[in-house]
Amino acid sequence: MFPERDKFGLSQKDNIFFNDLLITSSLVKKAYETACREHLGQYRKTGEPYVEHCKEVAKIICNEWEIKDELILSAALLHDTLEDTNINMQQLISEFGEDVTTLVENVSKFRSDSKSIEDKETLKKIVRRSYIDPRVAVIKLADRLHNMRTLSVMTEKQKISKSQETIEVYAKLAKSLGMWEVKIELEDLSFFYINPEGYKKTKDRIESDPRNDELFISYIESNLKELISSSDLKGEIHFKLNGIWAINKKEEKNIFEGKSLPGDYSKVNDLISYRALFKNTTDCYKFLGILHNFFNNHFDEKRFDEFIAKPRENGYSAIQTTLNFPEGAVEVAITTFEREDFNNDGVINLIKKGERNLNQFTLKLVFTPYGIWFLKKEATGIDLAVMCSPERGIYSKSVLINGEKKPLSVNIPNASDVDFIWGNNGENLVDPKLINYALPQTKNILEEAIIQKNRENLVKKGKLILEKILSSRGLLDLSDVPGLESKFLGRLPDQSCDNKYFLIGGGYIADEIIISDLDQLGINKKSIGLTTIKIIGKDKRGVLKNLSAIIADFGGNIYGIRYGKKEKNNYLLRIIIEGLNLEKEESIRKLLKDMAKKMHFNEVVVV
Repeated sequence: MFPERDKFGLSQKDNIFFNDLLITSSLVKKAYETACREHLGQYRKTGEPYVEHCKEVAKIICNEWEIKDELILSAALLHDTLEDTNINMQQLISEFGEDVTTLVENVSKFRSDSKSIEDKETLKKIVRRSYIDPRVAVIKLADRLHNMRTLSVMTEKQKISKSQETIEVYAKLAKSLGMWEVKIELEDLSFFYINPEGYKKTKDRIESDPRNDELFISYIESNLKELISSSDLKGEIHFKLNGIWAINKKEEKNIFEGKSLPGDYSKVNDLISYRALFKNTTDCYKFLGILHNFFNNHFDEKRFDEFIAKPRENGYSAIQTTLNFPEGAVEVAITTFEREDFNNDGVINLIKKGERNLNQFTLKLVFTPYGIWFLKKEATGIDLAVMCSPERGIYSKSVLINGEKKPLSVNIPNASDVDFIWGNNGENLVDPKLINYALPQTKNILEEAIIQKNRENLVKKGKLILEKILSSRGLLDLSDVPGLESKFLGRLPDQSCDNKYFLIGGGYIADEIIISDLDQLGINKKSIGLTTIKIIGKDKRGVLKNLSAIIADFGGNIYGIRYGKKEKNNYLLRIIIEGLNLEKEESIRKLLKDMAKKMHFNEVVVV
């Protein structure tokens, strides 16, 4: 089944391969020979000599990732010797020096084919001693990648266990290091074993998606290329598919948020991502303007990210804009050639270029009820809260570190157990001063949340101001008269109702202007002849039936009904009525206030 091998278990072909392509230094050659000798007689479940795995890990690093660093390659070849052979650390130090030995030792500690990763306490002891060296992480990811590529020989239980662990630990690690291509492959291999049917279904849907059609790809690609050539810019257009697992998770998120139906991938904008690459950032910004001008009817202003001026925490850097077509949403990422190399490979890109200062990729590992997380050394409680849950993180109250309550500004210790005291949506946001103790990406999220929250508060304030002005006219809300929302303050450039409320709440539109505009529209008690009843109360059976009967008894005709939920399980009911004079209004007002306690009304308004 396998080719003839020498005394070290190596085939002639492999020896030629290593001599020609991998053995670039005496140190790596010695590591290669040591791995062959020490693993002699050991076999993988595939039936191959165990050293094949060590070689494949080195091949991934050297040939696929193009890393030629002799320390990393030597450690890759030796990464299992301390754990699986009789060689000890002193021998390794003597033969390979402390740098290689430290890498081998730390990769060995990250071992997960025993119980280490699954045993949280063991892993905690491992990482507590030091932060995670990016070079160690690279070797470990190559190790895990080869194991996942050869997982088919394992039992079903082992396949699922390893795959879940890969998604929960190693894909996160790859993402933290900016190793996007590695992350995608690890996730997709895991998805294949965890849920084969789901994997196939997602894959089939992606392949049959209209945006994956050759005609559509040709249309977008040719237009983008023409925009570059006609503008005298020097650039290239590439496109790539996102990972199957990543697209599946995005679809699930859209379904959960009510943005799409099951099986609808049209809102997933990076199912296919087009990459516009240029020599410098100036050309990137020029092309962005040209692109939006050409596709102005397709531009989605809600999905636009500027990661050139402010790169992501893992170093990703590009301008991302979304265009909406009948076939579905399409992402165009604009960046430089150099940045795109980094976007795909992350820390790999730095190592293979000989970069020695990798401090920004030195990571700490923390444990939460929401999984384990790889963080930058300077990450604080608010950073982790937003990472664990962007929706709840902006309302979080404090952080629990090893059970002890701490402010969100605290630096999260390496290897700690972390949880949070969460707030609820609608409560006060975190203290704005926390922006000063957050990483750049967290700062962006907090700043946007604070701006949005302030806007929401001003919208609410604007509604209350307008409600007070409208109340003397028999109304409490513009929407209760068809067409009034669009006519009111019709000279404003932004005609959305929320924007009108925002401007009123912010004091940008004076009461006198509002009153004058309503007068010009003829919105007064006499001309529209409406009465509005607003009730806030606890849910009780028969409320609407009783109110309808009362209105009918006084000769009123129901013009419209608005119903909504308020805080603390209260309902808000607004009934707009025709045909009541002031005397009947007063009678209904008195009657409803008398009934308030019996009917569990917390607030009764009749205007």
